[in-house]
Amino acid sequence: MTYNWIDPNGQLWTVDHTGTYDFEDSGCFKVVKNINHGRVSPYPLSKQIELYPAHWTVHYAPTPSAMVTFVEGIVENILFASGN
Repeated sequence: MTYNWIDPNGQLWTVDHTGTYDFEDSGCFKVVKNINHGRVSPYPLSKQIELYPAHWTVHYAPTPSAMVTFVEGIVENILFASGN
């Protein structure tokens, strides 16, 4: 699973948590944090994807969605639609 974020200017970013934890061997393995905090990088995606809420509890309304077109990681077009 990847974690992505679209900033207010329409730029797509990816969040990488690789290398933020180490294993300590003191009789049994223990997971410990290290000094790395992860990395946020621009994500140069060029395609159309469907976005929808990860959690939708409104049972009386259809789940909303949006078709978002990215070109080199920047939002170019958005088409909103209501769900089924």
